[in-house]
Amino acid sequence: MRTAFRRKTAFLLAIGLIVAFVAAGLLVRHWYRQATDLSAVPPAQSFTRIFHMPVPAGVSELKIAGTAHLSGVAWMRFKVTDADTFLSVLRRHGYVVEAMEEFSINVRGAGDSPYAVMVEWEKSRSVVKPRFYRFHREPMGVGWAGEMLIDPAQKIIYLHGFLL
Repeated sequence: MRTAFRRKTAFLLAIGLIVAFVAAGLLVRHWYRQATDLSAVPPAQSFTRIFHMPVPAGVSELKIAGTAHLSGVAWMRFKVTDADTFLSVLRRHGYVVEAMEEFSINVRGAGDSPYAVMVEWEKSRSVVKPRFYRFHREPMGVGWAGEMLIDPAQKIIYLHGFLL
């Protein structure tokens, strides 16, 4: 009788440990996704995480996808009331923003990235007279950096960033 009781107790204890490990694994997975998946949280939270500032006035229809781990990448698309004002806000928050002739990397046609698809990046291909900018924080090598395509006619900014 005691042997049967011990076996049953050991079996229930083993089942309990398995359930506890599975539950812990699911919680860690959920936490990691919330901590690294930029599309798993509200766009304003992801914006703040990347730029270390709240979403500026005049920014709307914010779409962000990507990851924020060691080799983080972010894709964004958002409307602005005035693109130059947005660039000024970035500069006031410690970003170096420089005009470019064209993207230095082939991100304009980056339709194969699932994150680019999530933010409708493919619409950047139809921009008639785009303006291009690169941004980074000083000192270089700290935080996020990337490139922007501005659609002056539609007042839309397409942004590709990466964690340095």
